[in-house]
Amino acid sequence: MSHSEDVQKRTFTNWANNYLNDRGYEIKDLFTDLDDGLMLINLLEIISSKKLGRYNRKPSLKFQMGENLTLCFSFLASENIKLVNINNEDIWDHNPRLILGLLWTIILRYQVNRVSATAEGPAATSAKNAILQWVSSRSREDVKSFSDFNDGRILSKLVNHLSRLAGQERPFDVDALDTADGFGNNDAAIKKAEEAPLGIRALIDADVLVTPKPDDMSCMTYISAYIAKENELLGGRPWNPEDSLDLQYTVSGPGVSSPVDEQADTYVLILIKDSDGNVVTSAPEEQPASPGATTEGEGSPEVPADDGLTPVAAPVSAASVQVEVFNPEGDQLSVAPLQTQEDGHLRADYATGDQGGYVITIKDSKGSHVADSPYEVTVGPLPDAANSKAYGPGLVSPPVAIETHFFVEARNTKGDLIAAPPAGGLAKSKEPVTVTVTAPETGAVLPSSIDVNEESIRNVVFSPESQGVHIVEVKVGGEHVVGSPFQVPVRNKASGAQSKAYGPGLEAGNTAGAEAQFTVEVCDEEGNAIPVTGVVTDEATGALAHDAASVVVTNPAGEAVAVVLTANEDGTRGAAYTPSEKGTYGVAVVVDGEPVPGSEFTVAILGAPTGGSSSAEGVGLERPLAGQPAPFVVTVRDVDGDVIPLRADRPADAELVKVAVRDAAGQEVPFTSTIAEDGTVQVEYLPPAAGKYEVDVLVGEEHVPGSTFSPEIRPDYDASKCEAFGPGLESAADHVDTDFFVRVRDAAGNDVACLPLEEGVTESDTNPTGHVNVKITGPDGEEVPAQLTPASDGTMKVSYEPTSVGDHQVEVLVNGDGVPGSVFTVPVGSGADVSKTKVEGKGTKKADTENPTEFVVTPRTASKDARPAGADEITATVTDADGEDIPATVTDNGDGTYTVAYQPTKPVNHEVDVKVNGETVPKAPFKVKVNVGADANNCTGEGMGLNAPMVNEETHFFVIKRDKNNEVAAFDPETDNFTCEIVDPSGKAVEAALVIVGSEQPAATEETEEAEATEEEAAAPAAAEETEETEGDDSAAATEAADEHTGAYRVTYTPLVPGRHTIKLCINGKAIKRSPFRVNVRKAATVSMNVDGIKINDVAVKIKEGTSTHIIHELPGGRFLKISFDVGRPEDADPSDDEDEVAGEEEEEEQQQEEAAAPAAAAGSADESAAAEEAAPTAEAPKDAAPAEAAAVEEEIAA
Repeated sequence: MSHSEDVQKRTFTNWANNYLNDRGYEIKDLFTDLDDGLMLINLLEIISSKKLGRYNRKPSLKFQMGENLTLCFSFLASENIKLVNINNEDIWDHNPRLILGLLWTIILRYQVNRVSATAEGPAATSAKNAILQWVSSRSREDVKSFSDFNDGRILSKLVNHLSRLAGQERPFDVDALDTADGFGNNDAAIKKAEEAPLGIRALIDADVLVTPKPDDMSCMTYISAYIAKENELLGGRPWNPEDSLDLQYTVSGPGVSSPVDEQADTYVLILIKDSDGNVVTSAPEEQPASPGATTEGEGSPEVPADDGLTPVAAPVSAASVQVEVFNPEGDQLSVAPLQTQEDGHLRADYATGDQGGYVITIKDSKGSHVADSPYEVTVGPLPDAANSKAYGPGLVSPPVAIETHFFVEARNTKGDLIAAPPAGGLAKSKEPVTVTVTAPETGAVLPSSIDVNEESIRNVVFSPESQGVHIVEVKVGGEHVVGSPFQVPVRNKASGAQSKAYGPGLEAGNTAGAEAQFTVEVCDEEGNAIPVTGVVTDEATGALAHDAASVVVTNPAGEAVAVVLTANEDGTRGAAYTPSEKGTYGVAVVVDGEPVPGSEFTVAILGAPTGGSSSAEGVGLERPLAGQPAPFVVTVRDVDGDVIPLRADRPADAELVKVAVRDAAGQEVPFTSTIAEDGTVQVEYLPPAAGKYEVDVLVGEEHVPGSTFSPEIRPDYDASKCEAFGPGLESAADHVDTDFFVRVRDAAGNDVACLPLEEGVTESDTNPTGHVNVKITGPDGEEVPAQLTPASDGTMKVSYEPTSVGDHQVEVLVNGDGVPGSVFTVPVGSGADVSKTKVEGKGTKKADTENPTEFVVTPRTASKDARPAGADEITATVTDADGEDIPATVTDNGDGTYTVAYQPTKPVNHEVDVKVNGETVPKAPFKVKVNVGADANNCTGEGMGLNAPMVNEETHFFVIKRDKNNEVAAFDPETDNFTCEIVDPSGKAVEAALVIVGSEQPAATEETEEAEATEEEAAAPAAAEETEETEGDDSAAATEAADEHTGAYRVTYTPLVPGRHTIKLCINGKAIKRSPFRVNVRKAATVSMNVDGIKINDVAVKIKEGTSTHIIHELPGGRFLKISFDVGRPEDADPSDDEDEVAGEEEEEEQQQEEAAAPAAAAGSADESAAAEEAAPTAEAPKDAAPAEAAAVEEEIAA
């Protein structure tokens, strides 16, 4: 099999499968798969869209296969397709040449001839020529054979053509293809065509197209699929060259460029190019006819030779472009037929009418707008360069490397500003202003831009890249404006950091309505001054424009305030603005786009100065001295009362305050006026003589409050000649009146008598009274009142009373000046005599650790008179034996006495030091004995006197002192204030004796402190007598009891009536534990005892055999009798009997005790339970029973 047969076999197989796949068939081997006729029957039915009739669908026998093949040949004959030398045997013999011929005949009839007949072009002699002509027209290449497909450009162009028809972008940049890689180019085109949206099956491989002589039948089969796809995409309409040319329209000419002159002929130019940049609007010499189609003589698989015809690329005719013009009323104007110019442009002429907005539309053959159509054109006066002008910083002296700008006022022949071109049109062609900026040396044209503002003024922006003279051409309507071309010197850039702005206009004190001025110095980055670069725009004011420096001032509302920039003689700039209202203004100072240090400045503008809010004050407006300078100060304020600081370097400020001074005769008095650093005006004049003067003070044209002032000029008393003397200038004592005297003299040294003033008069020109002033200041800075009274000898007597100890400063002034020696320092001592100070109270002798103690300090004078309240300083220091300080408080009692209180914390001796006005009082420091303090909550009472005492019998009890830790301590009558209050049932007090056991001291009171020694002496003989009475056993018992309660209080009392008594026990005013006590006082019970038993109140008491018991009886004098005895049992008693009788005996015993107790309770107490308890023989003896007495009785009973 030859190479061409192999190529055809693959191509035809792919072609057939392209249809058979729809029915689920596929030819794998074209030469063997046609044997049963099924493939061929299905292929013919698909491509012919006809049915072949009944056939064997599952042929297994050869005759069945033959019937199917015969059916196919018969169908082809019915379709007028001649088959030469082919039958069933040729199919079964697998004859390659005949089988390929059969397939080519089918392809030629049902695909190639059909699609080639639709390809427009000159009449073709064969299907091949028709296909090649179609390729030439679509690729715009002169394609003569399929060998022209070798480099891949032709097939890529066909894919581009169909992609454009499918609404896709062109996938291949044909001009950029590498023609040496024909295989790669064709392979890419075949694969791209196979993709959506084209979907052309790859019937051939790229190697078919790169051979020197590609197989015609295979190529025709494949390319005919492209023609079929075009027909499908066109949807039945004829092909237009514009469909694949991708035309580009360019519209120009005065007829679409605003403005267009009114009532004038104009035209529009249209240039059409293809995507390769070729002009396609030239007229062809010959219009090709559509190609014909043949069906006969093309059944041979042999490839015919080229016919030599050269296809011509279809051009775009002038008739395919439509131009319409509409006037402002919407009427369509006449447009002359388009004429093709020599350069390929199409020209459309039309005539304008009245001025206004015109619309020009330009459409292609499809009716679509081209380029920027529709165009909005303004018809009216033409630009006039002679009436136009250019100005601005960019034409003066702009800085290098900084964007600059200038303005162009483009006007028409009527002098009107030309508005911006309408949006949507050809902006550049319509813009009447053109600008060219040429750099020095290189001659390079710098980029520039033009913007049109709302006022129709153009703003041209450019950035000079080097220093030197630049040439700037400005044209309007193609003509130079006045001054163009401009020679623009580009200077060095100014530095904001090196430049500065300063002056009063940037500082406080400026007022509304007054011009505020400041200075701007412009320097480059090296600090070199840059002279004024702007131009004077107003000869009257010298105002600059377009300078390197620019100033923007905004008012409190953020609105711009007019600023005038002028050139100073020293090369700096002067800036001035006039604020119109009070508030905070912003001042931005910028040089070449950079702010100077401090910018934006914030300037507080005050209201306009007004005399009504201003003030004038000082000696010169009050009582100046004749012959002495009389100064006063004027403070300028605005209407809100805010101070306006004036400045000497602000010319307007120097004339703002007006002053006039006149003497008593009405003559003008010279004065000086100076603006001080604090912004006030300092005025001073020298009154030549005493008298009433007049002083006018005005701010602007308005008097300040008080003007005209009427100062009284005083006589010239000379303080340096005056004298102050007396004890009140030497020393004094606090709260003690003292005085001194002032002698007044004039400048000649003559005495001038101080006389009493007339009623209602404060001073006089001839009387120095009223001109003498005294100020006394105490050590605490407080002023001490002084009383001035003219003395009989003409001096001025000054009296005062110091109120504190320490140095006092006494200032003596005459006519406001200090006399010699003034200010005087007067030492003031204490008025209290510490040796006469009285210190009283327990707190200087004894104290305890639980209760605050205090004493009273009474300062007195040397004559022992009381001191005023608060006149003295009392200090007290309390130190314990360990050297630790104890806090002490001093309270002013408001009556000249002071109470010192403190609270010891340790039971050790303390020292109390007391000082009056820093001096120690007599006998200080005091030695204070500190005992353990009693804690009332822990103190207890115990003894028969608190339990069941007998009426009319002396009884007692003990009170035990305990501290806060519940430790027992001894009472101290000087520090422990113990009280006892006993009340019988009727509320009557019962007397009681209180004695500390061991010391036999009664309770201490304030009345008994001074009589302690006397009582001790009186008690000595009684104590001796009592000792004699208690000698022997009684003495021993008493001693034992005393040892147990040493340091406790023993309280002895005799109740006189039975019943409940109330005993209230307090220590330092606080009730002890369980106080008040409720004690039942009873009548005494009688007890008898003999061999027959024991009776209480004649009631027998049964006592169990074999037990021990006792009876306690209270004896007079607080002593007790305890009787103890044993009850035996019979020798023949059976121990077991005890168990049987226990319950009954116990019950009987309880009954007997109750019977015995009943009469005792009725006789001795109102409390029945307490009496029964005391009568019971089993009662325990109290702790304070006398054991010695009980032992003696026991011995007596035993005997």
